[in-house]
Amino acid sequence: MLEASGTLMHRSSHASTLERYAIAVVGAAAVRQMMLYTGKVYDGYGEAIGAGLELDDGGRLVRVVTSDYVSSPDRETMRRDDDPAAGSPTAHPSTDGGRSAFRNHTDYAQRGRPKDTQFAATRAGATADSAAEHGGTCGAFIIPGLVDIHCHGGGGVSFSDLPTGSPAPRTGEFKRPTHSPGQLACTHGQATGNSPQPACTHAQSAGNPPEPTCTGDPPGDGPDRTADGAIETAILTHRRRGTTALLASLVSLAEPEPYIDALIPLCETGELAGIHLEGPFISPRRAGAQNPHAIQPIDLAKLRDWLTRGRGWIRTVTLAPELPGADDAALLALSHGAHPSWGHTNADAATARKLLDAICKPTSSQAARQHTAAPQMITHLFNGMTPFSHREPGPVREFICAARSGRATAEIIADGVHVAPEVVEDVLAFVASRRSRRRQPLGVCFVTDASAAAGSPPGRFLLGRVAVELRAGGCYVAGTDTLAGGATTLADQLRLFALRGRLPFGSIVNACVATPALAAGIASTPGVTLTFERGHAPSFLVLDSTFRVVAVVREGHRLTDH
Repeated sequence: MLEASGTLMHRSSHASTLERYAIAVVGAAAVRQMMLYTGKVYDGYGEAIGAGLELDDGGRLVRVVTSDYVSSPDRETMRRDDDPAAGSPTAHPSTDGGRSAFRNHTDYAQRGRPKDTQFAATRAGATADSAAEHGGTCGAFIIPGLVDIHCHGGGGVSFSDLPTGSPAPRTGEFKRPTHSPGQLACTHGQATGNSPQPACTHAQSAGNPPEPTCTGDPPGDGPDRTADGAIETAILTHRRRGTTALLASLVSLAEPEPYIDALIPLCETGELAGIHLEGPFISPRRAGAQNPHAIQPIDLAKLRDWLTRGRGWIRTVTLAPELPGADDAALLALSHGAHPSWGHTNADAATARKLLDAICKPTSSQAARQHTAAPQMITHLFNGMTPFSHREPGPVREFICAARSGRATAEIIADGVHVAPEVVEDVLAFVASRRSRRRQPLGVCFVTDASAAAGSPPGRFLLGRVAVELRAGGCYVAGTDTLAGGATTLADQLRLFALRGRLPFGSIVNACVATPALAAGIASTPGVTLTFERGHAPSFLVLDSTFRVVAVVREGHRLTDH
């Protein structure tokens, strides 16, 4: 084998460093098994760190392949990152030995996407055969698994409309270990294809939408544990498409307790990263597609009961800042480890500013000061709130300024339907303009707000007992033009803005990985990878040169090839 390896390396004397490295890996296959994934590697903060990932047969990271790997045509060995002289396997390319091939990745938009894509595809394409031979995948880019902290369902299933009374079909793709979170064992299924790409570029119209029609009381008293199969269907719809960590969002429900109970087992096994309560303490004037009959005034006793029942898995709680008791509700959420998220609000600018400042006061709460990221969030900026205008900027301006100053993290539905792409780009660029992606998150994160329609063909679905329909690239309250959640996945959104080429690709990655993970306090949960650390089982995606997902790996185990 060594002789064969040496012959191969001699024939590749003019090949790229990465190609020579992959050939040497082939020669070492008899010694140990490994998986090689090739492509330009970005960490969760959007920093380019290498040209591939090498995993052992247990799915643990052996090394990040970088341009620092040197192979001489007259040698059978090469310098690797486990050589102390080679430095850290996750060192930044601009500080680890002059890896000039990756040094200017932040100039992505200025260089132009096609040139950068061609470079990455050419480097990775040279090792396609070697990557495939080792059970890996060749692509143009490798990024950590995506993190969606606002998702109501997918694959025809809504977390707020789970089946009742009879056993749900099981997917057979999850194990059920009795481990604590972070000790998940998971098996994975096969791909079902890519979800539709965003097509519409129109923003949601201003003004109050028509009141949605409720479909009547659901049968039974709510979901029981037999709803696990339906929940798994929604999770897998997004996971197969690149979202490796997910918060399950519940819309306004008069009695959310049974739905919380149904979701907790999936949180405990690491399939979900937590729960988001989007109501019922919101403004009835900005209900959007939510059931107006379920919206309630703030009740601290109820909220305390829900948070206690959630056993720490409730990560975010949407509140309207103008409601009496909103400040106390926010501090109560923080005391239970949840982030208040301001949204579905009819507040003016002064009211929004008052609540934002109150949560960030040093004297407000020890719980707020303990959060490593901003202690509060904004629920889908622009949507479900008083519209922005040049005379009355309302809460939108206050929320954007809070995100820029680090006092809050703003969600934005970047599907090209809820908010015009140009506005998404302007907001992200403005908020991130004073920040270093390496040191901290951007302050704006992409979310899907996905309904049961995500990953489904056109048709009718439920969202908290409200009938909605998927048509013309968007999800709407049935028979109206009122938007009712999203119909895309985060991979769709990442691809939309990567192809537009107006934002640095690293910023898009940050908005889909590090920023949401840190904002919701789930950076250490299964499915979340912010940095690629040797010995850890990473979650990551392999993308082709057009930013389509070609492989998904979660916790070191390959989920799917598309």
